[in-house]
Amino acid sequence: MYDKSGNEIESMIGDTNLFISQDDCQEEFKSLAEAEIMIAEKQERGKNFGLEALCLIIEYGIKELNLEQFEAKIKCDNKPSIKLFEKIGFKESARSEVFDEITFTLAKDRFTVIENMIMSLSTNKKVIEVKV
Repeated sequence: MYDKSGNEIESMIGDTNLFISQDDCQEEFKSLAEAEIMIAEKQERGKNFGLEALCLIIEYGIKELNLEQFEAKIKCDNKPSIKLFEKIGFKESARSEVFDEITFTLAKDRFTVIENMIMSLSTNKKVIEVKV
């Protein structure tokens, strides 16, 4: 994620990642990705950059990589991240007391939440840019 200055190195405010794995433990073979996001620059938090970037990378995972499920592991005390992932349709699926984290899951039947969020973001902004 970059600001509009044009200098990608100096203007980077954070990053987002999909770590892809194949889940063959279940009856159905599913393509699964763990989603991560970080807004490193504190002054850029709370401006919906994280929401926009996360929606776009998940949309990319759905449409281009044919992913069927997403997970996110979030520390129990990271309220802003929990709120962000819940806002786009992730549901709590597990808790680890040992690691003090919550696992959230976004299954295929909830992908419409992401699609609606992207439509809402694109109508409120003139341009949504993606750097791949």
